[in-house]
Amino acid sequence: MDYDYIDPENSHSLGLNPFTFDDPTQTALCISTVLKGFYSDRVQDNADAYKDNLSLQIIENLAVLLKVAYPKLNDGKLPNIDDMLKLLGNFDLIEKLCKILENDKELAKRYENELIYFKKNFYYNSPNRDMMQQAVAIPMAQLDTLLRYPGVKQILCNRTNNINFDRSLAEGKITIVCTRRGDLGENAHKAFGLFFLLLMQYSVLRRPGSENTRIPNYLYIDEFPDFICPAIEPIFTVYRKYRVGTVITAQNLSQLRARGTHLADTIIANCSNKIVFGGNSPEDNEWWGKEIGDDKKWYVDNDQYHTKTGTYDEKVKAVYGNRQKYSPGKIQSLKFKRAIYKLKDLKGKINSGQVNLDFMPSKYKEKQSIKNYDFSNFSNGIAAGNKKDGKSSLLNLARAHFDEHIDPNEGPIKTDPSNLAFGENSDEAIVTSKLGDSKKSTNS
Repeated sequence: MDYDYIDPENSHSLGLNPFTFDDPTQTALCISTVLKGFYSDRVQDNADAYKDNLSLQIIENLAVLLKVAYPKLNDGKLPNIDDMLKLLGNFDLIEKLCKILENDKELAKRYENELIYFKKNFYYNSPNRDMMQQAVAIPMAQLDTLLRYPGVKQILCNRTNNINFDRSLAEGKITIVCTRRGDLGENAHKAFGLFFLLLMQYSVLRRPGSENTRIPNYLYIDEFPDFICPAIEPIFTVYRKYRVGTVITAQNLSQLRARGTHLADTIIANCSNKIVFGGNSPEDNEWWGKEIGDDKKWYVDNDQYHTKTGTYDEKVKAVYGNRQKYSPGKIQSLKFKRAIYKLKDLKGKINSGQVNLDFMPSKYKEKQSIKNYDFSNFSNGIAAGNKKDGKSSLLNLARAHFDEHIDPNEGPIKTDPSNLAFGENSDEAIVTSKLGDSKKSTNS
């Protein structure tokens, strides 16, 4: 099966340039969301929050400026993040791009607010230029960290060969992304993965058609907690409406709650199917026991047992009712390659139980030999035609001749009975009387 491969270690990898968006605003939001995710775990005071918001405002306005003005100055070429890094280091380039917008009446009117922002903060002798030179230090450091790795820079700054998510979703294409956490480090790996998820999200949320006409697609995210941020919430709330199913993995529940209980609850509630392995924390085992649910079974009420005497009441009774199907201890003690599942079927019914799992055998990863069979000798000249002198001769109905003068007593199907011996006396055949003979045969 054909697939698209995105990997910083692959020199022929497809690109993930966020400037491929048609809408400049979407480009700006995508870049700022990814950069904001760099330090989402950091505890901020008011001063830090103000600096971060100021940095994101700079990034979003520069993204809009680059998306609109850069192609006009560079023969239609697509801008990239490296161009943004150059603007942050040289404010004179920002003023040069703004002149492009000012000379176009329609663009000058559409982006009037952005022009006022740049004139006030980035132009030569502008009142806030010195302050902005200090403020851009944060986004410059973020972009420099991201583009420090040649493979990542090649992918995020690709001007020509970028993945087309609209086409991939429409055709159900396979895309494989390797974020290289061990090579890139936590921040770059996280930002790289978010670029992919957010670029895909924009295409998912504008898929044409309806739930009945869209081709189903499936998104698999390994070690999902690395990419948790508010921007990915639509993956769990609205993706299924756009016919995109999602499968995620996490080591424990606390990883999902690290970015806040609201987002964690949204993720957990919208994951209809759940699978858990053993070896969890006691808190997680308690939660999973409740999540898997109850089962109707016979049991003896513990209130009828006396711990002091170690005996039950004389009139002890078994009770049939709901009891937790899997206790925390049962979940904790699951053996290797064994899991407990909770699945919802197509009718909405919940099923739960235990399952044995295993690694995929190596034979399925090997290249399979393919056998070709020639069925032309069995086609009877209809589909593939008869072979004459090694060439296939297809039946041509245009040249076929049909006899229009058909005896109604015979019909269109004729049989030559000259070699048939229905009337002969044979030990291996059914014997009948000859035509014209009034006597009936007694042999059978």
